[in-house]
Amino acid sequence: MQSSYNIIKGSSVVKKGTKKINTNYIVTTKEEEIEEENSKNYIDSYENLAKNILENARRSADEFITNAYREAEVVEKDAFNRGYELGHEKGYDDGSEKGYKEAYKEAYEKYMEAGKREYEAIVSKGNEILFNCEKAYEEYLKEKEEEVRNVVLTVIENVLKREVKDKDSMNEVIYDVLNECKKSKTFIIKCNNTYYEEVKGKSELWRIQLPFKGEMFIIEDNSVEDGEVIIETDEGKVQVSINIAFDKLKDIVIKER
Repeated sequence: MQSSYNIIKGSSVVKKGTKKINTNYIVTTKEEEIEEENSKNYIDSYENLAKNILENARRSADEFITNAYREAEVVEKDAFNRGYELGHEKGYDDGSEKGYKEAYKEAYEKYMEAGKREYEAIVSKGNEILFNCEKAYEEYLKEKEEEVRNVVLTVIENVLKREVKDKDSMNEVIYDVLNECKKSKTFIIKCNNTYYEEVKGKSELWRIQLPFKGEMFIIEDNSVEDGEVIIETDEGKVQVSINIAFDKLKDIVIKER
């Protein structure tokens, strides 16, 4: 999962006429950079913890398998010694080389078979530990992926909520919309009282910068929500909305899973 560390602002312009306008801005204030860095650290901590879980599982499995090899060597040596002893005793009692060999073979095979079973059980246990830990690792990542995604969404939402109060940010978005539609003969910009004075004050500057010689009307409309501006042009209606930006970014983050 790629994490959305850069919060895109302004992809919220939605077409309600014949023209669609997309704008992109990068949030770079110090407070937002700190929050972004905190989210990175939060995500990194879970990734490191998950890696440690898997590494410990592998180490534990390796120890089991190493011990199994050591145990096998001990069992083989013990089987050899016991076979030798029993073969020697039986051969001595029977007074024959044949008795010795048969007793040795019987004892050796008996202890080797027991050792083999014990060795295989240890190896199986080690593999089982590794498998279970890898499964737990995958489940952990899946669980934390959702948690990390929620953290990213929370960061995005908090940043965009601050942007709602940032009049300069809204001015930039409005200007870009006007620039895209500057062939229009008329602009009607509707916003609530949060932005009204600011937008009205910038309107003459925008006329010069564009340049724009048509009619531009700034209307205070308190039915328009905070973080939203409606711009009507000859080509249609354009809605600039921070809330729509958040919904779009949320969809992007969710689709990354």
